[in-house]
Amino acid sequence: MADEQSEEDASDTKLHHYCSSNQHSCIPSIEFLNFAAAFFHGIQTIVTIALISWLNTQPHGGALFGGGSFSVVRVVPVWHENYIESAVMDSGSIDVRYVMIAFFGISAIMQGLGGLMGGGWMACLRFFEYSISASIMMMAIALEAGVRDLYTLECMFILIWATQLLGLISDLLFSCSAAISSPDARRSTQFLQQNPIIMLLGNWIWLIPHVTAWGTCLSAYGPALDVFLESSARSVCLPPSLLLPFLFVSLPSLLLPFLFVPKAVSIC
Repeated sequence: MADEQSEEDASDTKLHHYCSSNQHSCIPSIEFLNFAAAFFHGIQTIVTIALISWLNTQPHGGALFGGGSFSVVRVVPVWHENYIESAVMDSGSIDVRYVMIAFFGISAIMQGLGGLMGGGWMACLRFFEYSISASIMMMAIALEAGVRDLYTLECMFILIWATQLLGLISDLLFSCSAAISSPDARRSTQFLQQNPIIMLLGNWIWLIPHVTAWGTCLSAYGPALDVFLESSARSVCLPPSLLLPFLFVSLPSLLLPFLFVPKAVSIC
């Protein structure tokens, strides 16, 4: 029994030494895995395009899943003398079939770029990819679940987009704090090597949270302004007079701070 245990331990030791000295032969490289993911996402893209094209040629193929196209609307208040009603305005349609094609295509392209560029670029590209692919897929899921309000879909897209970009900053800050707290001076060099976006943008790294903040504010302000203009054009009475100054004062008050503190966010 002891001999069998000794032989098993010796085999484990040999395997450990073999994998340590031949790491690439035991574990696929991250670049290889990125290329594999890009390949399969590419296959998904081609299969989805072929399936949609085939369904469009079938007599009842367009009726499957509602044809994949969903109408979206905007709700605008209409002011009358004694009451307010909600006007539902047609705002076009979104075809989730092509959203799925875009999702697989973006994933394939970004995974392929990650395999080509390698190193720390893969982590950065992951956040940039998810900021678009996760956002459009969430919109598609919401449409399938019954959400038809255009402004709600827009807010869902922007919030997921902003979350992913801020996740990139959070990841960089975590890596940076680990490099600073380490007594090993080589950690700073490794940090730059593992996060090449820092070397690319340098002191302009603040652009990422800056653009995220501007995009989030404008995505909230745009629908408010659109509703106000549409409501004013359709209403018998003018909207409350307080809305006009509030609407045009709120945008500068939201965005003005970002003009003066662009470099308040820096990495290391």
